[in-house]
Amino acid sequence: MANNSVINSGKITKVRENNYDLLRIISTFAVILIHVNAFYISKMTDYASNLYWIGSAINIVTRFSVPCFVMLSGAFLLSNPKNKDYKTFYKKTFSKIFLPFIVISILLFLFSEGSRIISHASLWPPLEKILIGDYYNLWFMFMLFGLYIFVPIIIRVKESVTNKSYCIAAVIWLIFSIINQLTTAYKLSYAFGVVFSYMGYFIVGNVIYENLRGKKNAIVFFILSMACFSVTFIYRYFTGSSYYSYSKYASFFVPFVALGSLCIFIAFSNIKINRSFAKLSSRTFYIYMFHTVIYYAILNLIKDRIPLNSLIMTLLVTVVTFLLAWFASVIFMKIWSFCENKIKDRGRTD
Repeated sequence: MANNSVINSGKITKVRENNYDLLRIISTFAVILIHVNAFYISKMTDYASNLYWIGSAINIVTRFSVPCFVMLSGAFLLSNPKNKDYKTFYKKTFSKIFLPFIVISILLFLFSEGSRIISHASLWPPLEKILIGDYYNLWFMFMLFGLYIFVPIIIRVKESVTNKSYCIAAVIWLIFSIINQLTTAYKLSYAFGVVFSYMGYFIVGNVIYENLRGKKNAIVFFILSMACFSVTFIYRYFTGSSYYSYSKYASFFVPFVALGSLCIFIAFSNIKINRSFAKLSSRTFYIYMFHTVIYYAILNLIKDRIPLNSLIMTLLVTVVTFLLAWFASVIFMKIWSFCENKIKDRGRTD
């Protein structure tokens, strides 16, 4: 959750950082757009059509989403000295993130297996996907938990070195991450190599958050980010290479995609937004968790029944998926909060 703590009259209060809340929301929408857009691109056979290349452009531009998610996590988790305490941090992570993740994963698993029983399909594929950490596009969560394991260690190391050394190490780490992901294939989303690579974004996010805020040059970095994505698109257009499209472990580490993502994060770090996005931002975790099963259901429901071109359908399905996932998150959070309160009340009476 994007916030800072400030001392006011002897009390610690939390201040929302609306720019990061907005980036979290935009990144969530972009992730959904990646997945829906990929479905419609995969159905195209005319690779010279304008719609195909518009879809390719969307696929490239939205690639900032996952790196920005990771950088947002690193920015706030690694900036909180309290997180260096192993017991405190792991306990908080278990109750706030890991436990809801397990509950939702079980619900999705039961839904999948129920659907396969009805259709008389094999029950093994969902189990296999869980084992390799690629279930319902939840590979990100498996990787993220790997990063969380190292949070207290990183903070302790960070406090033992100079800020300059920490910044240099972060940049070098990300460069090696890019090299590693573009030259290595992985089958497990929680493999050490995958976690190691995304840790580059994780630490750099913290470096940007602590060193590059308040510079008032956001527009420059927005322009640079678009230039980076344009270079990637031009390369895609003239070479036919779509390496960025198919590997979730490599696509977010294509050099100009990585650079463009960094520019977007720096840009958002240097804009001031007065409007609060706190409520919607706090639900992005659950929106991400629910979105895949929702857009699968939508696509299976509509199939080819709506006579609109792929671009309009991509945008329409993405918006509907986001809204339905938001609604599902509201319901789930209310149920979760109710259960938590019941457990706490029972603990007090016992």
